[in-house]
Amino acid sequence: QLIDLNILNKFDCGEQIVNDFIRNRACIYEDQNLMSTTIFYDTDKKMVVGFYSISSSIVEVKSYYDVKNFNEKVSMPEENPLGASFPAIEIGWFGVSIEMQRRTIGTSMMVTLFEDIIRSRYIHNIGFSDVIVSALPGAVEFYEQFGFRYLHKDFDQFGQIEQSYPMYLDLNYLTEIYEKETGTSIY
Repeated sequence: QLIDLNILNKFDCGEQIVNDFIRNRACIYEDQNLMSTTIFYDTDKKMVVGFYSISSSIVEVKSYYDVKNFNEKVSMPEENPLGASFPAIEIGWFGVSIEMQRRTIGTSMMVTLFEDIIRSRYIHNIGFSDVIVSALPGAVEFYEQFGFRYLHKDFDQFGQIEQSYPMYLDLNYLTEIYEKETGTSIY
């Protein structure tokens, strides 16, 4: 391990479930090859400013809302599109330290994450169609600013607050955002 566990234990993003993951499970999941965690560390302050964990996954077509969205980009089975699935990259966890929030650290981390994802697809030739995340209620707007859309139903039409919101981002759109943010073409 390259980071002192005491430093991880001090991490606080304001969401206990996210704090618990980085403190108690991130290293275990990394060792078991279940998830890869990238940690952003400030050497001057000697603190973790943020992290994200990703893994391979699938995105499932569970509703006609999904069928409509996925028909725009992939070949859907004509007979029974419900139940179709496609390879995806899942953002399992994403957190920014409370004292570093609202300072564009999260945006910089997301651009780095997009670069990692693009590298997986275009340099390492790993096929997948989307990036998915189960966004906590306080993070939905953050993901929306990068083009993530709701998965499975249009939550904007419902008044209740969910525990998490399944969201996705098409790989082609992710590539466009990355190129716009960095001024770099991937081709």
